[in-house]
Amino acid sequence: MADVCQTCGVPLGISSGLKWESSGVISLSTSPLARMVFYESDLIDNLFHGIEEIIGISIRHLVVESRRRDTRKFIEASFPDHINKMRQTRSLRKSHQVLDMIKAVNLMAIEMSLAYGHGKPSLSAKWEEGEDYPWRHQTIANPYSLYLNAGDILGTIEAFDQQDLRIDYRRIEENLYAFSVYPGKHPVALKGRLKKMHYQFKPGEIESEVCPQCGIPLEVAACRWKPEQGTIEDTAAGRRMAIFEPGVIDSVLEDLKQELGESLPGAVIEVMRLRLKDFMSGEYWSHDGLAFNRLIALRGLGNLVLFDADRESLNMTIENACLPLLMVGTVQGLFELVMRMENSEYQWNMSEDGDLNIKVGLS
Repeated sequence: MADVCQTCGVPLGISSGLKWESSGVISLSTSPLARMVFYESDLIDNLFHGIEEIIGISIRHLVVESRRRDTRKFIEASFPDHINKMRQTRSLRKSHQVLDMIKAVNLMAIEMSLAYGHGKPSLSAKWEEGEDYPWRHQTIANPYSLYLNAGDILGTIEAFDQQDLRIDYRRIEENLYAFSVYPGKHPVALKGRLKKMHYQFKPGEIESEVCPQCGIPLEVAACRWKPEQGTIEDTAAGRRMAIFEPGVIDSVLEDLKQELGESLPGAVIEVMRLRLKDFMSGEYWSHDGLAFNRLIALRGLGNLVLFDADRESLNMTIENACLPLLMVGTVQGLFELVMRMENSEYQWNMSEDGDLNIKVGLS
């Protein structure tokens, strides 16, 4: 189990690896221009399911394929020596050298999953049964996203095995799933990926009271961290949280847009609008947006620099923004919730330097 701060209980891997910046960004200690978010994990698969309801078809294969592709690329870049060793010993799958190497990588991934709220992976019993490919089987308790977990597992195993594979998963019992990878072609080939945008983050003046021992913001540390279960709960709101790279969701949504067409962004915004109104109250609204700015900053979603609202409209700008489609739907839903209206109209724009402007008004 992950080591935790003796003062606040947050895994030490979080405080050593991440930094909550005054700019509304959660940066990586090893890569200050990279970022993570601390986000409601229940919304991830709910988002995908909501898109499926709107368009009337399953998108699981598209989501898994999108995530598989990015994960495989990341693992190949991160573990080149391990992968070369696998190539050299391809005929010796049962060698202790290969098994020990792959098990060590698996254990590192498990440790990160537990700390980041991604659930509790466990090594399969096939490691003890003499299976040729024991790393192709895994169980996960409390997965933060079945679709993304499946893509991560598939991409990781493909990177080490250096071949195309497929994945299935099944529910064993409540909140416990078994994932199995086997040879086979991908069910879909996605179109080319657009290049990701990178930019310098604009400075901000957001301040937080932090844990005196590890430096995590106290509002984040106040969540119920259970690294032994791989879960994080925002007890005040009753929602499960997880830490992940926002580019994971943005990349999947861009791939879905390439495959499904220009109607996809509107579907995402509509799903988020409806989901927001289902699970959130108007507690994060104030006449100057201070509470909302606090909410998004602690989640690493950016810095609210403009908030102009009245009974008929809202105009806001978020610097260093990410997850723009999710943010537009969230803001629209929150506006309707507070103003007690059923529908509204929105406009939004994301600038090249990371400013997200959202306008919501009466329909």
